[in-house]
Amino acid sequence: MVTGAGSRLDIDDFLYVGYSGTGTLDVNEGGLVTSAYGVIGADAGGTGVATVTDNGSEWLMSEGLIVGAFGDGELTISSEGYVWAPEVYIGGFDPDIIGDELEDDPMGTGTVTVTGTGSRLDVDGFLNVGYTGTGTLDVEDGGRVTSDYGAVGADVGSTGTATVTGTGSEWSVSEALVVGAFGEGHLMILPGGHVTASDVYIGGFDTDILDEEIEGIPEGVGLVTVTGEDSLLDVWEDNTLYVGYTGDGTLDVLDGGYVISQNSYIGYEEGSIGTVNVSDPNSLWTVTQGLRVGNGGDGTLNVLDGGAVTSITSHIGYQAGSIGVVNVVNGTWTNDTDLYVGVAGHGELHIFEGGQVTTDGAAYLGTSEDSLGYVRVSGEDSLWQIGGEARVG
Repeated sequence: MVTGAGSRLDIDDFLYVGYSGTGTLDVNEGGLVTSAYGVIGADAGGTGVATVTDNGSEWLMSEGLIVGAFGDGELTISSEGYVWAPEVYIGGFDPDIIGDELEDDPMGTGTVTVTGTGSRLDVDGFLNVGYTGTGTLDVEDGGRVTSDYGAVGADVGSTGTATVTGTGSEWSVSEALVVGAFGEGHLMILPGGHVTASDVYIGGFDTDILDEEIEGIPEGVGLVTVTGEDSLLDVWEDNTLYVGYTGDGTLDVLDGGYVISQNSYIGYEEGSIGTVNVSDPNSLWTVTQGLRVGNGGDGTLNVLDGGAVTSITSHIGYQAGSIGVVNVVNGTWTNDTDLYVGVAGHGELHIFEGGQVTTDGAAYLGTSEDSLGYVRVSGEDSLWQIGGEARVG
């Protein structure tokens, strides 16, 4: 226990909490811990629990933090506690850190909880939730997390879950956020929770964002759920939201959730699968630049039961071989400019059961020789309103 202002523990190398047995580290009432690395739940069978609590209490690491390497690790940051590290792994880790060949993959289980106003975790590099093992990140009740990059479900076989909930709770990512890189990732943004990021990838990612060569195609499975009052996913400035980049991605906007993004793609690369569901009254996805449903892969947009989508120029079935489908069923979709259904691929627009689609500009169906554009409007009060010209074929 490191307790009280002026109390400190300084470790030049690795600080292990629960190496092969059970270990506990408590930093409170203004205590300070510094180390090169922190490892909570190091070896298989090891269990580590660390708590950083109270204003002025800090754990600062110059190299990195691992929570659940091979064992089980828990870190709680509460009551204005503060933790800083250049890189964080929750559930497994990158073996290159220790520079040794490992006989087994580090399949540990890690949980990090940041709770309460003023409690904070700052990461200058990658925050990995489920790197090679199973990782959980909970940001609640006004807690705050910042990182340059975020990966939820990073490596093959990993599982990552991140939850941001409660008024004032936030995860802010200054560069790219990936949910389901090579593994399985789930990001839940619940009432009051906010996540802001530059580029967001759900299901695979562009490997060029890394400073190293990556073997294989990242075909991860990602799910992002934005649900409840004042829940927000904000893809800020002139950056991009990809739902299904090279993998399988799903975005659910439910029960009053709100997503705002710039250029947005559903089913980006060939072989990818992307699905976006916007459902329930007051649920809204605002696309401030272009929207493509089925860019090079398979994309589906469902606007259901009072949900709403607004976008600028939109394309359904953009590249040859792509399939894009938009279903507007008792929901609304507003295009501020032109709408293309079947550019070089296969595009379908279905407006059912009172669905309302408004295209302020022109509408184009099947714009190239091998493309297919299909629109069906069916059911009482279903409507497609076109402000400009309409071209079929």
